Parts: sequence; structure tokens; C-alpha cells
Amino acid sequence: MLMPAALDVRPPSVTTTGFADGLGRRSIRFDREGGTTLECLHVRPELAAFEHALRGQAQAIMGLDDERLVRVRAFERNDGRLVIVSELLAGDRLSDIIEARAAGESAVSGIDAAFGFLLQILPALSAMHGVSVVHGALGPGRIVLTTTAQVVIADTIYGTALPRLNLSRHRLWNELGVAVPPSVGAVRLDASADVAQAALAALMLALGRSVTGVNPGALAGLIREVAEIAQIRGGESLAERVREFFASTLPMAGRRSEVTAEQAAADARAIASRQLGEDTCLAALADFARYDAPETRKPVPEIRRSAAIAVVVPEPPTIMAEPVRPAVVTTRAQDAPVPSPPTPVSPSPEATVRIEAEPPAGYAPPRLARILE
Repeated sequence: MLMPAALDVRPPSVTTTGFADGLGRRSIRFDREGGTTLECLHVRPELAAFEHALRGQAQAIMGLDDERLVRVRAFERNDGRLVIVSELLAGDRLSDIIEARAAGESAVSGIDAAFGFLLQILPALSAMHGVSVVHGALGPGRIVLTTTAQVVIADTIYGTALPRLNLSRHRLWNELGVAVPPSVGAVRLDASADVAQAALAALMLALGRSVTGVNPGALAGLIREVAEIAQIRGGESLAERVREFFASTLPMAGRRSEVTAEQAAADARAIASRQLGEDTCLAALADFARYDAPETRKPVPEIRRSAAIAVVVPEPPTIMAEPVRPAVVTTRAQDAPVPSPPTPVSPSPEATVRIEAEPPAGYAPPRLARILE
């Protein structure tokens, strides 16, 4: 079945199809009725036991009707395994953007982009917490930056189920990217943990690299590094405010953060408005997301779009006709007649979507293929 390509404007994230983490494995599906692309999370078996709780969280998110939160569309069973179907946004996961920026040179101030991110994600978390929904596993891989630089939170319904898995601090960090400080009693994946995870993602933006391979006990050193970046950006006053913000929100050793999303949002806005400029921060975040350098961008070719695969169809070559020459009579048998130039093949007037169940192994969308080289 073929559908108009206008239904989807960007290829899915590199880490969407086949991406597996502590929540499960993801695949994508095309919704013929709604004309949209959906993400299917085949959840880890342990989480399936808490389907009732997950449904309750999904209903609460649906009731908010907040475009900053990805909504669940359906709960299904596939070979006895729970599959949760959600919207797939046109955009990139924050983890992809950070990875791409780390691979090249960035001309964007990391501090500005970090606070542009905080200005958006903290109010979204505050709205979630207002209806008693805790994310529990917030991280760059579960945050999407849309084509309009809007921060959207994905996988929002697992906060009540994850604590029941009783994962160790080591497994939380290595499987879910959740940093829990040592020596603070039992693990708590609560609202303050969401704030800490948002601050950790902002820290990565400020540094311009991922810290998921770093021991959570090393966060103090990373805060000092970010403060140095802030000092270069705006002097000692900004550096001190930035240091205080991250020290109060991140899970430091021996101390549990109790900062609410509402309070953290107010603190971030105060720093942005007084010392950076809110518009400057939001613009820096948008620039950070555009990790393809302007000078390397090329005109967009015609694209044959698939829900799972974007196949680039190049423009046909332009064949220049040779000038007309007088006919030459020859008696040499070895001379062959001059062939007429081929007629250019006109491209199809409109791109199409070919429905594919799964992309081939190792496939990466053309737009981001260079990241994986």
C-alpha cells in the first residue's frame, strides 16, 4: 500500500528502531487509519505484571492533554508479551543530538542550551507531578527535541512500576541511566529523582557530551567543570549561580535532593532571565539541535518515505544534447552508428510511503548515517 509522503516529515531517530534499554525493545508501525507513525515498546517481562498500574498512569497523562508529554495509544499483547503503543514524534532523541555534537565541534554555548532545555522540561515535569505521575527513568534517550525545538518527554508511565523491580543502584545506572547517590538509604524513584535526572540531562548539554559511562559518584567534578564553562560565558557571578543550581538538584553522595520541579523551574528561570536571557537560551537549544553544520547542508532530494525506512531517490541526471553535425559518409565497417542520447526519466510528481514491517538489520536513516560511520 502506498501513501503520500507528507504524512511524515523526518526519518525516525537512529535509536528508535531496534533500540533496547532497561524498559524494553522498540519497533515502529504505520497507522493506516490515522496516517501517523507509532512506536511500539515491547516491555521487559517484569514490567508486564504491573499492566494495571501502567494503564492508570497512561490515563492520567491522557487527561493532561499536554503536548510536552508523549501519550500512549494502546496496550497490546504479542506472543504473550506486553506491547505499549505510543506516538512517534518528528524529531530526535536528546541522546542522539548530544552524541552528534560530541563527535564534532559545536559553536553553541553549552550553558545557554542547557538552560533553554531546563526552561522547557522542568515545567513539563511539574505538570506531571501535579497529577501524581512520576517518570522514574527520565534520561536523554527518553526525551525528544521536535523539529520546532520543543522538548517532549517520552515513556512517562513507568514511575509506579519501576520501584517494584527492586533494581540495584548499579543496574539503575547501567540499564536505565538513572543516577542514585550512594549511602542515602533505600532507592527512591520519586518526583525529586525526576528533577535530578532532568538536571543530569542539562549537565550533559552544558558539557556537550554524555556522562552515562561516568560513575555517579563523580558528579561533583562534573559540576566544577560546568561552573568553569559558565565562568567563561558570564563571569564569576554566573558560575556561582550555575554551580549552586546543579549542586542542589543533582544526586550528590551522602545527600538526597528534595527540590521540586516547580522550585527548580523558578531557579532556572531566574538564572536564565537575569544573566543569560530566556530568548537567548531557547535559541541556543534550537541551534544545538541542528547539529548538521549549515555549510554541509544540501538541497533535500525527493524522498520515498517508509514508516520504517526513508529511501533517498536521487534526481535523474540531466543529459545535454550534443550539437548537430553534418552527416559523414564513411566506408569503414568498424565504425558504429552514433546512438541517440537517452531521454531523461522524469521523477514521480509526488513522493510515496512504502509500508515496511521492519527495517533491514544495521539500517540507519540517511540524514544521520554519517554519525554512525
